[in-house]
Amino acid sequence: MSTFIQSELEQALLHCESEPIHQLGQIQPHGVMLVLSPDSQHTIVQASSNFPEMFELPFAEVCGKRLEDLIPFSELAKIERLIKKTNDKSSPSGILSVQFRQEIHTLQIRVFVSGGMYVLELVNDGSFQNGNQWDSLMLPLQNAMQTLNIETDAYRNLNLVASVVRELTEFDRVMIYRFDSNWEGEVIAESKRDSVHSYLGIRFPASDIPPQARRLYTTNPVRQVADTNAKPVPVLPALNPITRQPLDLSNSTLRSLSPVHIEYLHNMGVQASLSISLLQNGRLWGLIACHHMTPKRLTHSFQETAAIISQLISAKLALIDIQEQQNMGLEASRIIGDLLKNITADSVSALMRHLLPELLVLLNATGIIGVVEGKQYVNGDVPEPAQVFELLSWLASQPSTESFSSDYLSLDFSPAAAYPEIASGVLASPVSSDMRNCIVWLRKEKLRTVNWAGKPEKIFQNDPAGIRLSPRKSFENWTELWQGRSTAWSHAESKTAQSVALAITQGLAQKKLLEQAQADRIRADQQLRQADQIMEIFENSPIAVHIADLSTSHIVFANQRYAELVGSKSFKVIGSNLKDYFENQMDCDEIIAKIRQGESISDRLIELRKPADYLRTKWTLTSFLQIEFQNTPSVLGWYYDISDRKHAEDELRIAAATFESQEAIMITDANANIIKVNRAFTTVTGFTADEVLGKNPRIMKSGLHSTQFYTDMFEKLSNHGAWEGEVWDKKRDGNVYPRWVTITALKDERDNVSQYVAIFNDITERKKNEELIRNLAFYDALTQLPNRRMLFDRLKQAMLSNKRSRIYGALMFLDLDNFKPLNDNHGHNVGDLLLIEVASRLRDSMREADTVARFGGDEFVVILNELDQDKAKSTQQAHIVADKIRKVLSEPYQLTLKHEGKADTVVIHQCSTSIGVVLFNELESSVDEVIQWADLAMYRAKDSGRNSIRFYA
Repeated sequence: MSTFIQSELEQALLHCESEPIHQLGQIQPHGVMLVLSPDSQHTIVQASSNFPEMFELPFAEVCGKRLEDLIPFSELAKIERLIKKTNDKSSPSGILSVQFRQEIHTLQIRVFVSGGMYVLELVNDGSFQNGNQWDSLMLPLQNAMQTLNIETDAYRNLNLVASVVRELTEFDRVMIYRFDSNWEGEVIAESKRDSVHSYLGIRFPASDIPPQARRLYTTNPVRQVADTNAKPVPVLPALNPITRQPLDLSNSTLRSLSPVHIEYLHNMGVQASLSISLLQNGRLWGLIACHHMTPKRLTHSFQETAAIISQLISAKLALIDIQEQQNMGLEASRIIGDLLKNITADSVSALMRHLLPELLVLLNATGIIGVVEGKQYVNGDVPEPAQVFELLSWLASQPSTESFSSDYLSLDFSPAAAYPEIASGVLASPVSSDMRNCIVWLRKEKLRTVNWAGKPEKIFQNDPAGIRLSPRKSFENWTELWQGRSTAWSHAESKTAQSVALAITQGLAQKKLLEQAQADRIRADQQLRQADQIMEIFENSPIAVHIADLSTSHIVFANQRYAELVGSKSFKVIGSNLKDYFENQMDCDEIIAKIRQGESISDRLIELRKPADYLRTKWTLTSFLQIEFQNTPSVLGWYYDISDRKHAEDELRIAAATFESQEAIMITDANANIIKVNRAFTTVTGFTADEVLGKNPRIMKSGLHSTQFYTDMFEKLSNHGAWEGEVWDKKRDGNVYPRWVTITALKDERDNVSQYVAIFNDITERKKNEELIRNLAFYDALTQLPNRRMLFDRLKQAMLSNKRSRIYGALMFLDLDNFKPLNDNHGHNVGDLLLIEVASRLRDSMREADTVARFGGDEFVVILNELDQDKAKSTQQAHIVADKIRKVLSEPYQLTLKHEGKADTVVIHQCSTSIGVVLFNELESSVDEVIQWADLAMYRAKDSGRNSIRFYA
């Protein structure tokens, strides 16, 4: 690198980040591409050079031909139907029959739009012969999706998703890869063949997936590379004759890869790959990355399955993000609501003393600085006043924006390196040139050991075409200790900070200015100015607010946010009746009646009337309070819009009910008219969807059941919301057969039935439909520590990793001394409390990279990863950790046993710990042997007098 000058390196980086990988003009050779003119003639203007492999026409003659000159008239109509369905967001596909070399070939065809042109992708993959096989494999994915909670349990549940995807695609390795706020990625779940290298827990730098590649992953959620060694096929001519531009292949499934990415995959030993994009509210959250060490091409049906997987997980991710934002937003609205209630009575200083601790907890910060009209208020851990002034001055020099965040403050603002234990992360909102009115949240340093796939450095190579950025040659584990960084700020936290800071700082700034002016004004004018102040706060509030006359229910004030919520203009809302905007006017009457009786209403779920120009119902959480406005009893209402969350829940529920089952499904509306069936329904009954949609399920009645049978069925459905049992029905061919049916009544928020979902199968062939349901249990129920199963798995991975890196690891076997007398004297409940407290102390004493597990009874196991290549140093490090554990666990325990209706029992207990330690890296031994050696060392520690440490030798 020293032979290159700086300007050359900067030019190489710029070229890599701006490479037009969507316009490479090449496709993978297993398909053919045709580009058609947008007019009704559909003239071929571009084609891939391998065109003669599917059609009886030389390549030199294809451009300029009309589509009808190539495709039989019987098949041309199929393509026309697909073209009519094609738009910027839809790329339909179908099956096409063509004659080639005196044989009929059935091709998979897909159509998308590029630069106003229609692009046809033709592939002979044989999936139409095998049928769509994904239904039989979707039950494990259903189990994974039902338990998936990305924020709280990502590793356990996403590993199950990775296993399902690998079972579905049969790739050698399937990884789930998540991006952080800096676009660095980490493999958080993995399923792989034993002989394939593991990247679980490994990070990759942002440069591995440059911005233009991330944009393509967002545009096209499924990306397959069948063979990295295959020679790409050009699309000719290179420039479209009509647009005079290169062909944009962003939406293509055949698009060839950038040579740099091909080299990257080769360096990893990968010859085929599949990428499934995971989006969260339209933003790229991560990828399901599938690798195969030999060439592999998935059929079109499997690619459709991958798209459905992307949609399902992305819908779940969107719901999680919406729920997080809504949960934080509800708490934020409560805080702002409290401010609205007290803003006229308390001073700015008193309000800030009350607000800052709540705002600190709201965003999980460790310090907070509030600035109102230039005056600073602080809470929690903050730097010295001079350092705060310097930090605010630096923030003021940044471009004005709604918010600024950093989880590595000293990198952006070097003076912060002096106080990482106070502020290593910052979130400020709003950012202005004077920072006169703002809120700044701080987070202290959180040390973290990070494992990289190779050292994250930029490698340059001098090619005949010039200096270029080269992919890494090595992906060996490279460990780095992160210092000076805090926990990253989430998207929901940033959005919440923006709304809260804007509302509070503007409101309090107006209040402070008014307080200063009130000293020079007469008392008679004071109430009017306080009312103006409140109106200003309401007008600028991000929460929808209105004031209505309590006697007439007519609206006398509404801010812009309320007008937007009800789909109108502010001046049109004033004077209208409040109940005009309620979907259920009885809700409005009930609320007004309660307010008149002196009650207040908090967090009432209200459905607003859908205006004509709205596409979806508006749902809000609403609070109401009686106030005096212009000497008139009035009702103050503020609304928090939760429509996105409600609609996301509905969409996810419908998607789950429709697709996440391999059994026959029939969905009816509340009047028992069939509105949807799945493919398994047709397989079981013989009826197609077109034959049953809009009809009553009685068309399948066998006549073997009495009227009372169906009366009892619907009575149980009405009382319990579900019915399950055996029903004799009739198939389309007239055959009567028994089936086991489960019927569930789906209800809306008003507890009214909206749909009935019937799931059934033909029980004459029950054994054919049984699936192995796996319920993986990885954690100990009492202590929430990993159990033996996870311990054995992590120890196996640690032994393999340390053997490759030649760095020692250590296994510690812990046993509590004199645990049995505590159980005998005070009972097992007190003993359980001790085990829970021991687990907590062990967790707090370990690094994130280490593992603490409960082996059984009062025995615990600790795995220390990546100590040192030198055995003596590793022994010393392990002894230091073991001694720290021994001391921590020897501290007295205060065990409180609670009794319902009686005083608590407090037991003071002190115990010691015997610890056995064994080192491993190059040991040719099994997991069982290593644990056995540590156990033996522990018993030696007990035999030596307990409360001691012994190493296995």
